[in-house]
Amino acid sequence: MRLAGKADDIMTKAKPDLELRHYAGYEFSAIQNIAIGLYREAFRHEIDKPFWSVERYSQRIQRHAAMSGFSAVVAYTNGEPIGFAYGITLPATTRWWATIQPPLTDPTFTREDGHRTFALFEVVVAPEHQGHGIGRHIHDELLAKRSEQRVTIATHHGNTYARNTYTRWGYRHIGTRQPTPPAPLLDVFLRTRI
Repeated sequence: MRLAGKADDIMTKAKPDLELRHYAGYEFSAIQNIAIGLYREAFRHEIDKPFWSVERYSQRIQRHAAMSGFSAVVAYTNGEPIGFAYGITLPATTRWWATIQPPLTDPTFTREDGHRTFALFEVVVAPEHQGHGIGRHIHDELLAKRSEQRVTIATHHGNTYARNTYTRWGYRHIGTRQPTPPAPLLDVFLRTRI
């Protein structure tokens, strides 16, 4: 039996020159520099802001990689990494829903059990490869291996391009949240049945 993310795994081919490879949390060290490098490239105009700095991002992704339910997909073309996505299963103790505005008051909606919701934190594609559907391929490949009932994702508040993209991908906008200062205000989306 092969384990996801091992070098000898069969890779999913979404396009003839696109290879998608899965990684679990215990394999994060193999892709840490890839993820940080792609983040630096894709968000180069924002990394001078404290919350979006490479140092803060590195701390966040390392913390997430150590959490239960972490998984990532890296996209390669001609052996070079060109994009990635990652997320975690929201733990039963999450405060993800507690900071949503307007407040979500239905406890059946906000209750987590450590298996219900996958939080997709990043879908990143190198700028020169954007606009070709690669982000969607990465997104779909990552979610195809998940068993959660629903998935949530957030983006900068007012990012019309991301909002339209997530709506096309089957998400609905459920509110805004600011996880902690100095984090920016984020638009939060949800899609049921991954």
